[in-house]
Order: sequence, then structure tokens, then C-alpha cells
Amino acid sequence: MIQVIIIAPGVATRAGLRALLSEDAQINVVAEAVDLSKTEESWQEADVLVWLPGSTNEIENQKGILEKGQENQIPALLVIHDDPSILIPLGRYPVKVWGLLSPEASQAELIAGVQALNEGLTVIHPSWTGVLIKTPDASRNGNKMGDEELT
Repeated sequence: MIQVIIIAPGVATRAGLRALLSEDAQINVVAEAVDLSKTEESWQEADVLVWLPGSTNEIENQKGILEKGQENQIPALLVIHDDPSILIPLGRYPVKVWGLLSPEASQAELIAGVQALNEGLTVIHPSWTGVLIKTPDASRNGNKMGDEELT
């Protein structure tokens, strides 16, 4: 059973995420909160935090809590946000493993993301990998991943 904590500012958003995740018998939502600071005591019982910050500023505002992750053992963190540029600061925090999905992610993508994070895999929407991976060959040759024939 994958233990999940949902963090989102709106009651309707939390209820929607709970409904989507509850469709999978292997996922158990153990807590809900408005922001990360309200969940610190529950991190030990969770496998995955699903966080939908209200704004990009909220990510910056929660920086202190995220930086304390090493001592508090932040479990896997799935951020649901529409700005892929948050990938850069997200990778700096001492989180066990992280993921980023769009708010437009389907139920299947959300469930698969939680399952993958629980297994220790990083989750990111394929169209956003360019934020992290930019190679000189990719821009010259039009190859998105810079994959050239090996000889």
C-alpha cells in the first residue's frame, strides 16, 4: 500500500486529487493539508507527498521546509504545476525522489506518477525534459535528446 499525503490550498482540489488517487487500490491517502508546513509531522508515515502549490511563489515560500528535508526525511515529492522552470530549484532540495506533472495530467498519469515515485523513479512530463537536458548537438541537428548514431 502506497501512503500518500495531499497538499493543496483548495478544499475542492484536495478532494479531487483524493478521488482520482483513490481509484487505485494500492494508494491510500493518509492526510491532507493546505501547505507543506502542516504536514511535517506526518512525513514519517507517508511514501509520497502530492503537492499542488497555489503559485510559483508558494514554492519559494516553502523553501525553508524543503531545505530541512534531510533531517525530516521528506518522502517522494510529486509536484503538480504548470511551470517546468521549477525543475531547477526542485532538484536542489534534499528530497528522496521527486516528480513534476502538469495540472492537466490524466488520472492514469497521476496514479502512474505516484507508483513510479514510490519505486524510487523520477517522474517528469516528456515535453519538459528540455528544461533539464540541453545539448549542443540537439540544437544544431534538431535532435531533441542529442542522440546521434554511435560508431
